[in-house]
Parts: sequence; C-alpha cells; structure tokens
Amino acid sequence: MQKNVKEKIRGISRKTDFYDYNLLAAVILLTCFGLVMLYSTSAYEAQLQFDGDDMYYFRRQAIISAVAILGAAFISRWDYHALIPVSGLAYLVALVLMAMVKWTPFGVEVYGARRWLKLGIQFQPSEIAKIAVIIYLPV
Repeated sequence: MQKNVKEKIRGISRKTDFYDYNLLAAVILLTCFGLVMLYSTSAYEAQLQFDGDDMYYFRRQAIISAVAILGAAFISRWDYHALIPVSGLAYLVALVLMAMVKWTPFGVEVYGARRWLKLGIQFQPSEIAKIAVIIYLPV
C-alpha cells in the first residue's frame, strides 16, 4: 500500500516553473482593499478606546495579513501530493474537533452561535475541516 502511494506521488509530481503571480497580485490587492475598509470603519472607535491610536485595528490586521500571505506563498511551493498519506487522518481529526464543539464543554458560544472550540487557543474547527475535505476527496 505505502509503495503504491509513493509511486503515485512520484508519477504525478513534476516540477514546473510556473507560478501564478496574477493570483498573488489579486490576493494582495483584495487584502489592501479590506485593510482600507477596516480602517475606514474602525478608526474612530480605536481612537476612543486606545488613547488616540486610530491605527490600532489596522496595524494589527495588517500584520496578520502579511504573515498569512507570506505563509500562503511559502506553502504554495510545497508538493501537495505529499498530503495523500495523512488525508484520512486529517479528515478524522476534523470530524472529532467539530463533534467536540457540539457535545463537549470545550465548545464556545459566541453571539448566540456555538461554532468555536477553546483548547488553549480559540478557533473554528470548520476551517480545519475545509482543508481536510479538500485533501481527502481526491484520494
């Protein structure tokens, strides 16, 4: 079984020099537009709450966005076929995490909806499930 998967990975993965710079530019432009909208809507509140620092929310989100874009650009260079052996496990982990939201005390209700899980950090397991489904379905 393992040998068969490794052969498939070797056969499928071919290095290409193509990188979609148009997609990267679109992501950067949309992120910049979102940051401008964020500043537009939150500057007054930030100025009142953070001693005249109207850029507080903008700066915080800009740092998060920059790290996310750099991380996405780095991850886009990986060969995604290497995820085939762990796709079933990722899918199972995502199902367990989503079940924990509903049936354990770790599930957190925010604004009337129980979608968050608090395990040291608070996150939405549905985001992990999206990635797990994407890598599991083609197998």
